[in-house]
Amino acid sequence: MVEWDCGFTSSSPEYQQMVLNEDFEQFRSEKILKNDKSPEEIQKLSVDEGLSVMDRAALLISTGQDVQRLCVLDQLPALLKTDQMDTLCRVIPKVCTVLPGANHEFQKLASKVFAVIVQQELVSVHIYVTSCLPSVLQQLESRDTTTSNLWLETVLLIIPLLPKEVVKRQILRIAEANGQLSMSVGSRQGTCKLLGAMASKFDSYWVKKELCPLAKSLCLDVDSGVRAIMCQQLNQLIRALGLDIAKSTLFPHLIELTNDEEPCVRSVAIEALVNLVAFLDKTTLTSEVVPMLKKYCEWALGSGEQDTVLSLAKMLGRICHELKDYLGSDQRLWFLDLYRKLTNYTCPEKKLTSAAHTHTPSTFTLTLTDTDEEVESECRRWCAYNLPAMVLFCGKSSFDKELLCPLKRLAESPYATVRRSLACGLHEVVKMVSKCDRLKLAPIYQNLLKDASGEVLHALVSHLQDSLDAFAAASTLSPDTRQPGLLDFISPLQSCEQVASTHRQWRLHQKLILSMECLVACMTSDQLYNKFVPILFKYITGLCVLPVKLAACNTLCIFIRHIRKQELRHELCIRLCEECVQNPSCKQRLLYIEVCGFILDIFSRGFFKEYFFQPLLELANDPIVNVRLHLCRLLPSLKSVLKLPGDRVLLQKLEQTVRKLISQERDPDASQAIRDAVTEMDRIEVAMETLTRRTFFEADLTDQRREEEERALLLWENKEYERQAKKAIGKTGKSPSENRRSSSSSMVTIAGGSSPSPGAKCSNKYSRNSSTGSPKSSLTKSLSVPSPSVPNSEQPPPTNLLVSRKGTAFSSSSPRSSPSSMRKSKGPSTAKGSQTSITPTLSKACVAKSKDLVATKSTKQQKKSQEYALEYSKVKKRAS
Repeated sequence: MVEWDCGFTSSSPEYQQMVLNEDFEQFRSEKILKNDKSPEEIQKLSVDEGLSVMDRAALLISTGQDVQRLCVLDQLPALLKTDQMDTLCRVIPKVCTVLPGANHEFQKLASKVFAVIVQQELVSVHIYVTSCLPSVLQQLESRDTTTSNLWLETVLLIIPLLPKEVVKRQILRIAEANGQLSMSVGSRQGTCKLLGAMASKFDSYWVKKELCPLAKSLCLDVDSGVRAIMCQQLNQLIRALGLDIAKSTLFPHLIELTNDEEPCVRSVAIEALVNLVAFLDKTTLTSEVVPMLKKYCEWALGSGEQDTVLSLAKMLGRICHELKDYLGSDQRLWFLDLYRKLTNYTCPEKKLTSAAHTHTPSTFTLTLTDTDEEVESECRRWCAYNLPAMVLFCGKSSFDKELLCPLKRLAESPYATVRRSLACGLHEVVKMVSKCDRLKLAPIYQNLLKDASGEVLHALVSHLQDSLDAFAAASTLSPDTRQPGLLDFISPLQSCEQVASTHRQWRLHQKLILSMECLVACMTSDQLYNKFVPILFKYITGLCVLPVKLAACNTLCIFIRHIRKQELRHELCIRLCEECVQNPSCKQRLLYIEVCGFILDIFSRGFFKEYFFQPLLELANDPIVNVRLHLCRLLPSLKSVLKLPGDRVLLQKLEQTVRKLISQERDPDASQAIRDAVTEMDRIEVAMETLTRRTFFEADLTDQRREEEERALLLWENKEYERQAKKAIGKTGKSPSENRRSSSSSMVTIAGGSSPSPGAKCSNKYSRNSSTGSPKSSLTKSLSVPSPSVPNSEQPPPTNLLVSRKGTAFSSSSPRSSPSSMRKSKGPSTAKGSQTSITPTLSKACVAKSKDLVATKSTKQQKKSQEYALEYSKVKKRAS
């Protein structure tokens, strides 16, 4: 106790520290473990170290404690592999001796080990029959139900591996004895399982003679559990008998069990009958099976028995799928109507019994309502589970009429389990229906993406790519131009991401971020840049778990790989380097090293060397040891991407970085990492460009393919500019010759803020790196594709077109501007750099007025371009 007269108060830090110390001491005293083992007990657990492995195993099995016996029993397969004969002679007999009196845990482990011995063929079958099988069958006949069930599973596993004579002589005898009506219910249920396991091992004559009489008697057993298990085994017995013999022996019993008084027996019999559809002939199916199934469905829906309704909802998809080739059009419509009723199933009203009056009315009503809601949700959940099978059963032509409304009803269900079950199979439904019906399913899918349940979103995200690909194929989306076709999915996907980020399920969030990479196939570059790139950067630079950060980096790299605008790719690369390399947080700098690994796996070597090579080398000067440690592991990969003589400068910088790390590194782990990296780098020979033209390795071919794909993006961009240029020329309403005359007589061009005289020639370049813009990078030089020469009358339109009220266009050519400024400019954006303006003849007043307007616009654009160029030069200076 703390004395109050010591001068401390209850709120003072000294008092709180004293109380904490007292609590800690009390906690330590309580955690002291008492030694409750006597010296005699410790002596029993001790074993002579001089004993061999077999001697120790035999001793512990005979006189050891339970934990020691379990250890030896678990090592029995390993002992058989090491010394089979000694184990069979000394260890296994003692195991069989202690089995009858062993506890449940020992019995459970022994049953598994004895099955493994014969399954892995650790001993021959004949040795197993003489040494192990007698103990297995002895435990099978144990009076203890738990022990008997454990060894029953072992017998069922080893029956296919035993000789036929052993099965006939030993196992059949036990089955016949335990199958009598005087035996316990558990024994008769085990006999049913033994009959099913033995049926597949023998021919039809022996099965009919030895097994059928016992099976028939078990089908008529007084216990419903025995009849239900026998129904499950009739499938194997009927297949072993053959169709002709089964029709006169066991098949009538199966049909009779479908009308059993117990719902569980009827359900199992129907399931067994559905499993036999592929085995039965068409006559039997159309004359017996189909009418009987229709009768069962009508009775199940009208009886109101909850277990029967749930069983029907569970099997309806399987029933329709198996019988679709044997049903007429009217029967198909009947089963589809049954499915619609099940999707809207409600429990019938029940009358209160006299026993119910012992409860208060409110309590009884609440309990009944809760049970009914569970049954309704479970029934609809099975309907949602069977939806893909019902779509196959219905066909594309009738989906809109028959199943679209039930699907909407399931998607709007208040139960999350129903919506989750629907979401798990909705991607299959989208792929199976026609393109017209896919557009009708799009709003349903979008609403599910906005669901607040994490389970529903997890089910959707698992197959997001398949669903979006199917929706994209149904829209007017072109694989070449990727015009907006899935605009309605942008907002639902953003909502889905927000909900996933609020749930405490980072795996769901990670999976969604990784699934976003499929958007490159169905979204335009502007949509990716404006709608989804900010989301990725939010998690790259913000606070979140590391797997989500890595997923965002991976998806961003894929976006950069597929974005078809050079300036957007350039801006994203520069921003990624700025956010990570220059970040004060060491976690962001470590993240940049991971990003470089993604870049090496996705992009060509030239792209990596252009944007990420030099910033990565700067991390050699990082003050944090872990950053330098991770950098050392990536150094061999940096050397492997270089080629001489083009990359001589980069090779020198890499060597300087390595020498600096060797001489200045003081941390032992980092020093060892750099030594390992140097050893691995010595094994790598820098490729020569002259030699690689003759000899190509797999990595070189992969890099060549990536480089061709990157070059194709630039080629597509140039073709797109040319297409826009021709489209702009067509809007003038004049032929090319008239445009040429008008452009030579009254051309208004502003290049760099000055107006050249009429008839002055402008540069004809489609490249994004103009003479007034930023310096052209080496990668762009190597990947640039020259555009075809076009006459003056067919020159592409300028970068910015300022359109007056009368439709007159004026060109405004300015230095390279940022993508944001280009998006803010009015008029369509076309080729970059100074371009030829194609305009009709203008009056002097109009020309003067247009000059002032264009000069003001050009001044603003020049200011923005200068800011961007200054920022770009700073980044390049830091990188160099």
